[in-house]
Amino acid sequence: MFLSQCQAVVVGADTVLANGDVINKAGTALLAWAARGHKVPFYVLCETLKISSRTWSGDLAQLEEKEAGEVMEEPIEGVTTRNFYFDLTVSRLITSIITERGPMGRREIKQLLSSY
Repeated sequence: MFLSQCQAVVVGADTVLANGDVINKAGTALLAWAARGHKVPFYVLCETLKISSRTWSGDLAQLEEKEAGEVMEEPIEGVTTRNFYFDLTVSRLITSIITERGPMGRREIKQLLSSY
């Protein structure tokens, strides 16, 4: 990867949870961890309408899952294949969430949700 040459990583979000965690396409969390390892800021861009008052329970059933055959043509004995379309990026890996109202962190998200 070229992260060592990057000034920042910028991704979108499908959902921003009340605690600042982000649900986005599979691979986003891995990219956030890699950015952290290279000391590269990690930004999320989204509209405030994607901010949810919900939090994640840790239950993988909350993440959309598709057929394993999409990623494995032939099953491998003793191996369970999961095909998640989304993952969860924890807020501590996110430098800031940039919205039409400006940059937001956990505090600003809490304030926004309390105004609804």
